[in-house]
Formats: sequence, C-alpha cells, structure tokens
Amino acid sequence: MFPVPRPLHLVGLDLTTKTNREVVRMSLRFAQISIAHTHAHNAFTPQSRKVLNRHDAEMVGIYEPDPTIRRARGDRPEYAGMRWYESYDEILDDPNVSAGYIESWPCECIHWARKALLAGMHIHLDKPPGLSLDDLESLYDVAAKNGM
Repeated sequence: MFPVPRPLHLVGLDLTTKTNREVVRMSLRFAQISIAHTHAHNAFTPQSRKVLNRHDAEMVGIYEPDPTIRRARGDRPEYAGMRWYESYDEILDDPNVSAGYIESWPCECIHWARKALLAGMHIHLDKPPGLSLDDLESLYDVAAKNGM
C-alpha cells in the first residue's frame, strides 16, 4: 500500500493540514505536457478557463514532445494565444510555472510526472497514470521526499 498524501483539494485550492486546520491559498500556473490524449484540449476551453480562474489557477503554456501530434492537433482554437514550449526543461526552468498538467500517453506519464515532482512542481496526472501500480507508488515516494 502506498502512503496517502496530505489533502489537496483543487476546488478552492485549499491545502488543509490535519493538525491545525489552516487553509493556505495559492495560485497554480499550469503548463500542459502533451496534447496526445484526444481530450487534452478540454483544459483550454472557455468554460475550463473560467473554472481555473475562479480558483486562482490558469493554463500558461503547452509542450508537445511529438512533432507529428503537434502538427495534427496543435491548431485547435482552444490553444490560440497559448505559449508553446520547445522543451520540457524550458517548462521546468520557467519560474512562472508551478504545476504540470500531464496529458501524455500512459507509457510516458510517470516519466514526465517524476521530472516535475523532482523540480518541486505540483502535478495533475491524467489517467491511466502509468503502466503499473509500482510506477505510481514511486511517484508518491518522490513527492513525499520533495515535501509535496
């Protein structure tokens, strides 16, 4: 069994500790990693942007590692005006990005998530979150070691 992380509730972005029940408000600035999933554009719809903005969160850019996918899906109207990162390291080095929104293929999710956690970033990890439970459990270990 893997350890249960401290509660993180994206609705309201309330980080609540069990000991003192304090609520900390924070702003999350997401960079999306991959548009491989056919529903990846949903985070950029006007409705999704309104929900994110209401909770002090926003999508700030996209990185698609596969040029074929970027050519096939990158011109969706939902992506208009979004910054396109040229590399994953560019996202990790951007001080304006605080979270990774990972929408890649299941065989790549753990790789991208681990790199984000090691860089101190929060993550949203699409399903399925990898190819095995062991892979997913390893992310909890990385998150715990990095105070996430």
